[in-house]
Amino acid sequence: MKFIKEDDLFLIASDNLFEFNLNELIKLSNKRCASSAALKETYNRELIKKYNHILLDKNNKIVFYEEKPEEPKSRIFSTACYLLKKQDIEKIKKHNFQNSDNFGEIISFLHKESQVYGYLSDKFWCDIGSFEELEKAKEYF
Repeated sequence: MKFIKEDDLFLIASDNLFEFNLNELIKLSNKRCASSAALKETYNRELIKKYNHILLDKNNKIVFYEEKPEEPKSRIFSTACYLLKKQDIEKIKKHNFQNSDNFGEIISFLHKESQVYGYLSDKFWCDIGSFEELEKAKEYF
């Protein structure tokens, strides 16, 4: 992050495989003048427990985020695909994160410091960081 100087930044976990359109994140961020995150909805509570859960307000602003919840309050989770606005990158640079390798910490911090909006996609997404999810992706494609 220290090398990012002038622009907004796409931050995408390298183990994401997805079909949603990144232009939708750009449109949302530009419309709201705020950072945005690609979100998914699932009825699989065990999947939510492995990732995170998010609550949105009526305008799709993220108002709650929790990593690896024991009791999920929502079926919506972040896919670790973010468009970060320049002003938020400056806030992130100044924050001391516990685990700089955990993308979830970024949204957990940022939604309390800035407005962050969620783009809820119904397109395919898979975290291929586990063999189980990699097999699901193979079946899909």
